[in-house]
Formats: sequence, structure tokens, C-alpha cells
Amino acid sequence: MNDILNKLHEAAASPRAQMDGYLAQGKKIVLCAPVYTPEELIHAMGLVPMGAWGGDVALNRAKEYCPAFLCAIVQSLLELGINGAYEGASAMRELVRKSTTVICLATMLHTIATGNMTPSFRVMPDGSIRPVYLYAVDAAEFVVNKLLDRGSLSATTIVANVHDFITRLARGLGVM
Repeated sequence: MNDILNKLHEAAASPRAQMDGYLAQGKKIVLCAPVYTPEELIHAMGLVPMGAWGGDVALNRAKEYCPAFLCAIVQSLLELGINGAYEGASAMRELVRKSTTVICLATMLHTIATGNMTPSFRVMPDGSIRPVYLYAVDAAEFVVNKLLDRGSLSATTIVANVHDFITRLARGLGVM
């Protein structure tokens, strides 16, 4: 039992070492803001969900992207990401580059990050060029406007409650 607890303590005390170990094994990592991430979906895609770590960091550049009232933990994670602490967690970027439609639902940090890494077009295996459609759905107008302010030219923003959006989408597709 002590061996198991020591391994867990080591992983928690040095998340970067844990990440480097996954990368050395050739695994692709998706950083997650703990609690709200559907880790089962990430595992189902053959990827490794890894909780973003950090906290006690001076907020400098993150303030350019976030309103002052936003949770300090989220701002800290963004600051660490901007400063390269999560370098190597590329699975999300790779998934976006393979997509022709991306829908961001209700998380400002992920929406802006996804918008920043989403190309405006994709070259398909047959050589044809397809546009990449980027949709952002959030109840806060600030979030969807911030995405547009960051230069995501092909984004379509929808100010709506995500639950209502998904319900209407499911009904429109005839699955509900």
C-alpha cells in the first residue's frame, strides 16, 4: 500500500515529470481543468487526460485575455500555459487540425485556446481544400466576443445557454 501511495505522491508532486513520462511513451496528452472534463471521451479517443497543474503564479499576460472577475485558478492556468509550462500537451491541437467543424461549449479558457489554434481551412487527403467551421456557444457575450477579438476570423458565435442550445440542436437533428 505504501508503494502505491508513494507513486501517487510522486505523480502529484511532479506533474511535469509525469507528463514527460507519458510523452516518452508516445502518448498524446489533453490538458484538463479538473472536475468538468469528460475524461471518458478523452480515454475513448486513445488520449491521456491530464489535470492542468499550477496555481501560485503572478498574473501578467493572462489578464489580457480574461476579465478581472474571472476565477484566479483559471487565470493561473492560462498564465502557465502562455509561459510554456504545458509544452507537449498537443493532442487538442492535433484534433483541431484534423477537424472541419469545431463547436466550443461554455468554457472561456478552452474556447479562446481552441480559437487560437484552429486553422481557417484544411487540406483533405484528396487534395481538396475545406473551410473549418468554428462555433462558440456561451451564455456570456464577453466570451464569444473575446474569441472574435482574438482574430478567429471564421468563428460563428452564439450567445445562448448551452443546455438550451444542445436541446434545440438534438431536436433539430431528430435525436430527441
